[in-house]
Amino acid sequence: MLESKHKLKITAIICIFTTLILSFMLVLPVLGDEQDDLLEQFRKEQAELEQEMADQKALIKESDATLSTFKGQLADLDATINKEEKELASIKKYIKNIDSSIIETTKKLEEAQVKLDYQVESLSGRLNETYINGQVSMVDVLFSSTSMSDFLTTYYYMEKILQSDVEAIDNIEATRAEIETKQAKLKKEKEDLLTLKADQEVVLAGLETKQEEKQALVQAAEQDVQTAQKAYDEMEAQSEEIAKQIKEILATRDTSTPYTGVFTWPVPGYTYVSSNYGMRLHPILKQYRMHTGIDIPAPKGTKMVAADTGTVIYAGSMSAYGNTVMIDHGGGVVSLYGHMSKISLKSGASVSRGEKIGEVGSTGWSTGNHLHFEVRENGDDVSPWNYVTKPK
Repeated sequence: MLESKHKLKITAIICIFTTLILSFMLVLPVLGDEQDDLLEQFRKEQAELEQEMADQKALIKESDATLSTFKGQLADLDATINKEEKELASIKKYIKNIDSSIIETTKKLEEAQVKLDYQVESLSGRLNETYINGQVSMVDVLFSSTSMSDFLTTYYYMEKILQSDVEAIDNIEATRAEIETKQAKLKKEKEDLLTLKADQEVVLAGLETKQEEKQALVQAAEQDVQTAQKAYDEMEAQSEEIAKQIKEILATRDTSTPYTGVFTWPVPGYTYVSSNYGMRLHPILKQYRMHTGIDIPAPKGTKMVAADTGTVIYAGSMSAYGNTVMIDHGGGVVSLYGHMSKISLKSGASVSRGEKIGEVGSTGWSTGNHLHFEVRENGDDVSPWNYVTKPK
């Protein structure tokens, strides 16, 4: 009886355990389906976000190009204004020199006038004494002379003095006329320069107005670039958050077996590396950013191959990377191929080492045809040189 109860107890435990196992087996696929659905939802959100980031990238490029144009125009205006200011300064200096020359000639003219007035006054006095109705008084000269010889001598010297006075007056008149001509010429030059100065000031005022307008446009364009960059950074951060969630889901899968292989070169026939792994000045943003892979330039359409055997876990557009393929090689090691012009396979496909996966291009954030090649360990970027060697 005791043994029978014991058997019944064991049977009951087995039934309960069996029920639990069956229930778990039924729930497990459900959990797996929910996880796959969640993963698919995250991938869909990431794809939508990447499209938004691509649009934002185009806006950044456009804003940056506009800013460069305005800065170029502003630089040209600055150079023109600088030239006009120098010319205006030269005109002002010339006017100042002319003013000094006019002052100097005016002073000389006044001095010549004083000399002329004195000479004329002296001559007038002598004429009053020696001439009567315009003729020399011979009687005065005769009665004042002690002899004929004295008379002739006195008359001779008087004539010489009068002649000298007349010549002096003529010379002074000629000098004064020359000074007046020079002064008139200087005044005319000053009038012309004042007119030129006024015209120059109008031109300069117009240029300064344009400069202010261009400076306002530059400031607005800089603000547009900053706004676009901020929006892109925010989307990039959101993309990283989605990538983090995807990585958490992928972390539930088996990556215990380490990867021990060696990669083949992904662009056969092209070995030059234009940009290495590490920090660099970004060619578009003009900021120092981490370069998470190596860039291998090659003509558009050049064949790209899988670095090693694996499973394609992503094949499509990926914002800054453009058309992108990611291959899981096991052990948490993933190779990434960016900026492709053409993708030759789909997500989920199995690929062999050296098999064609697409063609070189310049999609996404790229300044020329090349392959951007990355290696990631458990989602984190590492130096590709840990896995691949450049062919000799």
